[in-house]
Amino acid sequence: MKYILWTIILLFGHIAISQDLSFTNVSEEAGLDYTHSFSITAPPMTFIIGGGSATGDIDNDGYLDLFFTLGDEQNGVMMHNNGDGTFSELEDFVGNNTFPYYGSGPLFFDYNQDEYIDLIIGSHFGKPPIIFVNNSDLTFTKMERPEFESLNFENTFTITSMDYNMDGYQDLFMSHWLENFEENHFWKNNGDGSFSNVDSLLGFYNPFINLENFHATNFSDINGDDWPDLLAASDFGTSQIWINKEGKKFELDTLNTLTDENGMGSTVADFDNDGDMDWYMTNIYDDDGVSEGNWGVTGNKLYVNDGNGVFTEEAELRGVQNSDWGWGTSFSDFDNDGYLDLIATNGWPYNNHQFIRDHTRVFLSQESEYFVDITETTGLLDSLQGRGLSVFDYDLDGDLDVFITNINGAVSLWRNDLSNDNNYLTITLTEPEINRMALGAKITSYTENQTQLREIRCGSNYTSQDPMNAHFGLGSAVIIDSLIVRWQDGSVQSYYDVDVNQKLDITKLIVSTNSLEIEHTEATLYPNPSSSDINIDFESTVFLSNPICEIINANGQLIDRLTESLRDDKNLSFSYSPNPKLSSGTYFALLTNGGNKVVSLSFVIY
Repeated sequence: MKYILWTIILLFGHIAISQDLSFTNVSEEAGLDYTHSFSITAPPMTFIIGGGSATGDIDNDGYLDLFFTLGDEQNGVMMHNNGDGTFSELEDFVGNNTFPYYGSGPLFFDYNQDEYIDLIIGSHFGKPPIIFVNNSDLTFTKMERPEFESLNFENTFTITSMDYNMDGYQDLFMSHWLENFEENHFWKNNGDGSFSNVDSLLGFYNPFINLENFHATNFSDINGDDWPDLLAASDFGTSQIWINKEGKKFELDTLNTLTDENGMGSTVADFDNDGDMDWYMTNIYDDDGVSEGNWGVTGNKLYVNDGNGVFTEEAELRGVQNSDWGWGTSFSDFDNDGYLDLIATNGWPYNNHQFIRDHTRVFLSQESEYFVDITETTGLLDSLQGRGLSVFDYDLDGDLDVFITNINGAVSLWRNDLSNDNNYLTITLTEPEINRMALGAKITSYTENQTQLREIRCGSNYTSQDPMNAHFGLGSAVIIDSLIVRWQDGSVQSYYDVDVNQKLDITKLIVSTNSLEIEHTEATLYPNPSSSDINIDFESTVFLSNPICEIINANGQLIDRLTESLRDDKNLSFSYSPNPKLSSGTYFALLTNGGNKVVSLSFVIY
């Protein structure tokens, strides 16, 4: 009944809502005038489903950069974000070391734990994946890992990264399509620059007798046990869920019956703000209900999580079933109202006129209950042969933009020209030693009217990648009551009264000190964030004889040491008025007693 009510309401209301959201194709003015092409007239099937893009900050300047592939006779293109709305090609980003053509599924990930993201590229023409190590100076060194030679003559369309065993190193999962199933999917990062294939060790196998047909894969904690599970979109009715058993093995899920017919693109998020991860998968929707080839006709699937990893399929009920011949997709809050919207690119050049000029679809969430296709009013009418899709805020104006890679067509950057007054928050997490990109961390934002959850992942939309950060649309909220960061190891950092409309960098606190287990009833630091002064209150269940509060920066350096300003038996208070004023960033207040850690609190200076 609620979906019927929404349909009636939207017949009258969605046009006014969607007028706030519009996109402008700024590819040429942004310096992204590039075209994907093939050198042969009739490219094989593997050519026309590959390609893609990746986005990440390669030089840690705060602006997100781009990499994308361009066909069978062109190397991929590395584009540096200049910070003024334009990009510049790094023509010699690998020096004189060209690399094989036919690149597919590029992915920025942290290969060597050195603070700078690296790049890996697969292939849709039987070439082993190649790693490009970031030299920290806008150049990369090509590295052809000998263990990946086992992938020679196989197509690796999409690559995903995760830390499946929580050892702090980014592992890899490689997807192949129309290939005999071999043990070449899970690659454990050994921490010394090498990888080991662990398919057999993890119990990973092909549950179907036919060829493997993996497309977009993602790792997400779907059952609340903190371990990243595998959600694999796979063609010809072979999509799969594998449950992570504490990093020791993966078990094929038996709780769910997946009904997709041609799993292509994939995106995972808590779209309904109920605290668990849902899964959207692009497929093929044939408007006449008749398949002109070996494909299904029922369209996309939206698997809604009940909180325990059990999904109910609701794509048709919620209005997101039809994006024609779907490929790359992403849950993203384009209008910053606090509800995740959907975008899906599409196209197929053969057999059916419906798919040759179909256009990218934008579905606007109506408080997560229903979605409305508002593509026509947004202006994002990319009707080429879309494959990869990356969503990121390239100009740091607080709304999310879209980059699309097309087969045999121009790439396109669509600037979001959002005209409403909704607020936002963008967060980048960092761990200072290992797992530097903070994969597996969860961020929960609490405002007066909404609770939202984001999970940090290094996943695939389909041969393409969104950045490893978290974007929150906040609607009309003018303050975030609390922001809770739960790191992959279970430790928590909390922030209160956080300002909106900012890009926030948060570093995990690592303190090398002895630990004294003391139960405490309350530890409060305020205001947080602060422009200067802070106050800290601590109530202990025991008397602390020699309490000291240390102020530490995000690199673990001691900034100042405080003694209590007020003591009342077991209650302590500290006040801090730094002189000179601290520079903007994340800091930590560490309470010790006789050199032993009691508790630590993080705070932000702006």
